[in-house]
Amino acid sequence: MRLGKIEKFKLATGKRLRSYRQSLGLNVISFSRKIKISQGTLSELENGISAPSAYTLANLCQYTDIDIAWLLAGKGKKTWSPR
Repeated sequence: MRLGKIEKFKLATGKRLRSYRQSLGLNVISFSRKIKISQGTLSELENGISAPSAYTLANLCQYTDIDIAWLLAGKGKKTWSPR
C-alpha cells in the first residue's frame, strides 16, 4: 500500500512529536497533561493516526518550547528560545 501526502505528513509529524516528548523525558501521561490533551489524542498523534488540531498546536505553543515549523515541516531546530 502506498501512502498519500496526508498520511506521510501525519506519520512524520507524529514521529517528531514523540521525539520531542522523549527528549523531555516525559511519558505519554505526563506530556498529555502538560499540553492539556487526552492520552488517547496524544497516542493518535504520535502514531500518525491524526494530525494536530489548531487547539493542540496552540497548547504546544503555550506550554512547551517546541518549534511548530519543525514539528509540522521538519525545518529548523526542535525548540525555540525567545530573544
